[in-house]
Amino acid sequence: MLGDELGDVTGLFIEQLGGQIGDIVACHGRGDLPNLSALAHGLKGSAANMGAVALSQSAGSIEKQALVADSAALAPLVAALPALAAQTIAELRGSGFAPVA
Repeated sequence: MLGDELGDVTGLFIEQLGGQIGDIVACHGRGDLPNLSALAHGLKGSAANMGAVALSQSAGSIEKQALVADSAALAPLVAALPALAAQTIAELRGSGFAPVA
């Protein structure tokens, strides 16, 4: 049934999200802008596929700033990402699209 499959896909997205955010934060901390851009690009797409518009847009902004090496613009974007990811997870679970942990 599609509902079960959607829950599985959403659950997998949530499982992987913490690692993706951690990797983005780590790349930013190391100043590894090429990998930061690539990771943000991946998050942008996966979040968009889940309908997580705010998270996708934030990841897109991080990707863009990493590509132009704008460290001043990156810092607040990356700092806000963990809270935005947590909010996204809460909203997915609250709307019944993901299993409650």
